Amino acid sequence: MSTDELIAASAELAERAHGVSDRLAGITGRAAANGIEVTVNLDGMIIAVELSEEALRLPPDRLAAELTRLTHEAAAAALAEGVATLEPVAGEPLLALLTAQEPAPPPESAPTPPADEDFSAIESWALPR
Repeated sequence: MSTDELIAASAELAERAHGVSDRLAGITGRAAANGIEVTVNLDGMIIAVELSEEALRLPPDRLAAELTRLTHEAAAAALAEGVATLEPVAGEPLLALLTAQEPAPPPESAPTPPADEDFSAIESWALPR
């Protein structure tokens, strides 16, 4: 490849990539169920949570499990949109690398610790000598 061809390829890539980072920055994912709606950004960080009266009547462990599940679902949706945004720009090899490392789907519900465990006591091994 000559220098002129490399410069032309670089210009073409810059044109295809124009505005991609702005589009990626604006991507969000949403998931809703049981009166709960979670919105996350492309990083998977929660940016909004809406809880209906129905959601507030759920037991705390069930509410926490649903929030976790919906957050993972919304993050997966945002990631899929991000990959779709990058697809025309990234090219086949880079896109294959990005999609090959997708995390496994979250479990349906998070296990809840037994209610009788009390971790409030200070253990002797935790004290300085």
